[in-house]
Amino acid sequence: MPSVPDGSDSSLISFDNSAAVPAPSAPLWIVDEQGQVLHQTAPESLGDLLDADLLEEFREALREALHSGRPVTLALRDPARLDITPLRSVLGSVPAALVRQAPDPHAVAHLEERVRALEAFVSFAESAGTDTDVYVLARWALQVLNNFFRDCSAALYELQGDRWIARVWTEDIRSDTLATITAGFERDTPVFAAATQSGEPAFVDAWDPERERIAHTEEYGTAGLYPLQVDGKLRGLLAVGLKDTQRWSERDKAVVRAVGRSLTLALERAEVAARLEAQRAELAVRNQALEAFTELFSGISLQSDPYTLVRRAGEIMMPLLPEGYLIYFELEGQTWRARVQVGDLGNSGLQAAVDAGLPYQDLRNLMIPWTTRQPFYQDVYDIDTDNLGEMVSHVGASAVLPLIVRDQVFGVIAVGLFHQRTWTSVDRVVLETVTRCLGLLIEGAQGVDRLAQRTAELERSNAELEQFAYVASHDLQEPLRTITSFSQLLVSRYSGQLDPRAEQYMQFIREGTERMGRLIRDLLAFSRVAAEPAPTEAVNTAELVAQVVRDLEVQIHELQASVTVGDLPPVEADATQFRQVLQNLLMNGLKFRVPDRPPRVEVTAVREGGWVRFAVKDNGIGIEEQYFDKIFALFQRLHTRDRYEGSGIGLSMARKIVERHGGRMWLESQLGKGTTFYFTMPAVGQGGGRSGLSRSSGRKTP
Repeated sequence: MPSVPDGSDSSLISFDNSAAVPAPSAPLWIVDEQGQVLHQTAPESLGDLLDADLLEEFREALREALHSGRPVTLALRDPARLDITPLRSVLGSVPAALVRQAPDPHAVAHLEERVRALEAFVSFAESAGTDTDVYVLARWALQVLNNFFRDCSAALYELQGDRWIARVWTEDIRSDTLATITAGFERDTPVFAAATQSGEPAFVDAWDPERERIAHTEEYGTAGLYPLQVDGKLRGLLAVGLKDTQRWSERDKAVVRAVGRSLTLALERAEVAARLEAQRAELAVRNQALEAFTELFSGISLQSDPYTLVRRAGEIMMPLLPEGYLIYFELEGQTWRARVQVGDLGNSGLQAAVDAGLPYQDLRNLMIPWTTRQPFYQDVYDIDTDNLGEMVSHVGASAVLPLIVRDQVFGVIAVGLFHQRTWTSVDRVVLETVTRCLGLLIEGAQGVDRLAQRTAELERSNAELEQFAYVASHDLQEPLRTITSFSQLLVSRYSGQLDPRAEQYMQFIREGTERMGRLIRDLLAFSRVAAEPAPTEAVNTAELVAQVVRDLEVQIHELQASVTVGDLPPVEADATQFRQVLQNLLMNGLKFRVPDRPPRVEVTAVREGGWVRFAVKDNGIGIEEQYFDKIFALFQRLHTRDRYEGSGIGLSMARKIVERHGGRMWLESQLGKGTTFYFTMPAVGQGGGRSGLSRSSGRKTP
């Protein structure tokens, strides 16, 4: 459609979209595609458009223009004052489909504003699905409001103490108004009280700054506040002020409500994501702790120096925490002596005081765990606790744990962090378990004959971590179900209405939640192996393997694979867990195959004394010897997920099950030729009447 110059009020009846229309002076004219005027009426002829002679003259001009074969445009000025019905007779045989009236330029501008507003809303919706920062989400919401309303100011308020303080605002707000809203308003400020007490949006017409007790807001005609409630708690208020109107229309109220609801949902999703990330981080710390325990014990003999053990433990613990330091103190008379230090103290005066020794009575942070034999945590470190003044002003949080050896407090381990920290249950389990293990190591290093007690303590420590993994994995499923349910709801409700990018985002959500669900289920299954003892019984291994093969029949057929099973002696085991071992090994034999080579899997067994040694052999891709140990580690993978799917937990769980039965698992492999996994299980009649599996069977596997 030809464009109309700014300031004109014209409608166009066009035959071609390429014509450019000059600024009109006559009420009726014809122009070509270059903008050249071919014919026009006199300026004073506006009231004579119904005159027959004038119409005939115009018809002849139009016919001549069309006869030339050039695209032309027929235009009117001030169409609202004219009845253009007679003009349609001028068009003669021109198809009606080619005759159209151009939109009013003001209407076009208004529509363009709406388009920008909708684009901003789409951007807000996309950001809400990825961002978790409250202020980032709020800025997107304010931008949406700014695009919907021509002359609008908006802000996000949060309650600080007894005042509502503006945290995020639009850039159009005057400096004096900005100073007012950032200083904050009392809870009983009328419009704020109305929104917070009712829990519903509050809209104020004919805004009066004196009545509402909000200074420097006289430029606004209306105002509205939308309460943002997440999980039943008021998180903030979304405020909107309009300058060009004295009364809220229902349409404008609906816009504010829609943006408020969208921001509330975005905040809810952000909180769910934050909780999920926190739980994921806690699980990661737990895994780090488990790996750290292995490192702590490796290469340490009972003749190791106790202080070397303390230093090793400190070097393992501190990377699991934010920046800070660790000091191991022993009491010498009435003076605390630092025996081991890991990390810089961050203050030269504090370092000098620690090196010189600290008075026993002055350091309550050390006295409390020394006398109570219990850890002492401070999420926010109180500098008066240790009477060290400004030397510890940079310390944000602290944890002090007693090191107990031979049932006596041997010393205290003090951890200082340079930032405040809420000590979580995971933090406490890690610190206390490492400290407990350290005490047991020192006890062994001193040659104390307390092996049975040390074993019990270690088992209890491992049980705590295993129980934590079980509980954490179970609790993670609830927020994941929420994410999955809402993503499925979005797909079912808006499928086909979203653009390709949004559809792709929904696909990412579905794939991510499915993958996380599998990981959580696998982790939960792994935790249950150790957390839920089960009774053992005589297991018909031949029948059980046959059941597993039947379960895999579809996969075997699709891969044109073959599974052969030899004579399998019965074993004494938990049938369900034994089935998991065989299923994992058979599935691996089918999964890790050489392309264009049908998989071949063979299951055999032989009795060796009180044990049965099983072998599961395949002709797959094989494993390099350097990775023989790595494949049994939790979540360890040798290949990318897009090449071979899985969570990397199957072999870890299989070996865990075998070891719980007192056996062991190992492998032999040649790259490109295949792999054989071996494992041993108790033969029937060797169980000694046990009713359930223990964490350590006490039997020696061959």
